[in-house]
Amino acid sequence: DGFEIVESTGEWIPQTASGRKPDDKKRIKGIKPFVQDTRNLLFLRPRADGDSDTFLVTLQHALQRAIEIKYQLEEQEIAADRIGEGEHRRLLFWEASEGGSGVWEQLIDPDHPGEIAEVARQALDLMHYDPDTGEDVQGDAEIKCLTGCYECLLSYANQLDHAEIDRRKIRNYLVQLAKSTVAAPAGPDRGARHQYLAERADSSFEEKVLDHLRTHGHRLPDQAQARPAKGLAVQVDFFYKREDANGVCVFVDGPVHDDPAAREADSRKSEGLEDLGFRVIRITYARPLDEQIAEHADVFGEPEG
Repeated sequence: DGFEIVESTGEWIPQTASGRKPDDKKRIKGIKPFVQDTRNLLFLRPRADGDSDTFLVTLQHALQRAIEIKYQLEEQEIAADRIGEGEHRRLLFWEASEGGSGVWEQLIDPDHPGEIAEVARQALDLMHYDPDTGEDVQGDAEIKCLTGCYECLLSYANQLDHAEIDRRKIRNYLVQLAKSTVAAPAGPDRGARHQYLAERADSSFEEKVLDHLRTHGHRLPDQAQARPAKGLAVQVDFFYKREDANGVCVFVDGPVHDDPAAREADSRKSEGLEDLGFRVIRITYARPLDEQIAEHADVFGEPEG
């Protein structure tokens, strides 16, 4: 029912509160608080025949578990649900952890066209199927998984969906998905690429760096909010690819990185990436951008003019 706010004191009072004594204090009525949040989403419209509800429920949990395993994520880092009705039922995944994991960008990156196929293979293996043939590999196990078990798709978190989970319903679909590749549309022009990267920027300073790169004719990043190192849970602001070598990780550090704890965490991230052969560049708000970019002209390129 919302709240009332006592204008003179700022006190919040539930409108359903009982036992209140009438008073002459002026109140603002009908106040309902709300929050807003921003998350990276992955929207899936799988096309397959069969029982729609059972198929979607099972596919949701199979892909979610497979993504968690492949990218070494905790269960609470990504979430999923079914949306829509009837023939418009679809799957929606989102990054539930603060700051995001960068997984969705990896899944749809045309430079790594086999990522989704690897997730499908992981899901098949998880559900006791051979990823290459789709054959059941439980062998002579005394107790066999029929529709799903706690070693594959069932968990305490999805117990309300247990009656709808049936691993057999998605086997053929995943076998096909395991042979798929990600295809990119025709290469975007420079303006479209800038917009694509800017939409993924996490701060106004990152947007400022992108604007500077574009305005002065520098090379734009290949990726934004990327996790370039498998097995290392580090997300970089911008990523540049290099031939015959691991890429260049660019961190864009605003004032929050002046905090000693933040500097220590930044140092650990840089060391972890460098140990794996990545080059690390840090762009700070405290120095002119043109000076910092000029120091790494081999990455950003020379300015136009």
